[in-house]
Amino acid sequence: MSGTKGRSGRRRLPRSVKETAGTYRPDRETGNVEVAVEAPNPPSWLSREAAREWRRVVPLLLELEILGLVNRAALACYCTAWSDFHWASSELKRIKGKTYKTPSGQIKIHPAYQIQSRAMEQIRSFASEFGMTPSSIARVQATFPDATPAENSEDAVADRIMGPVAVA
Repeated sequence: MSGTKGRSGRRRLPRSVKETAGTYRPDRETGNVEVAVEAPNPPSWLSREAAREWRRVVPLLLELEILGLVNRAALACYCTAWSDFHWASSELKRIKGKTYKTPSGQIKIHPAYQIQSRAMEQIRSFASEFGMTPSSIARVQATFPDATPAENSEDAVADRIMGPVAVA
């Protein structure tokens, strides 16, 4: 079996996530350390776009009770990846394509496209850790404590975390 010894298989979920999902069982508790739900301060070095994303997701993650001070570095990485994705997407929109022509006439993939692709991978990875992807929302069955049942439907929670999806 591949992977690091003792680290293969599913990732463990925090107790608060299990309680929210209604799957917590004290008999299966392995002495997990509980982390206080608290908003970490954003690092001063975040770009403007990363800080904007920080301000957008922190209240939602606090409301779901899955954010603590120990999550600061991971959240900063997520927000930085979002900022990179935003910049690369804007650059690709500006140049109206994903390729460019070199002075010798070769067609090459624009570096912004490579940055965008890598940022998407990083966003997906970090977003999954925080329950911000459709599959992780369904798996965690996240709900907002003060919301009505209709507001806590899987689609409503996904819209609240990720923003509504525009249908073309």
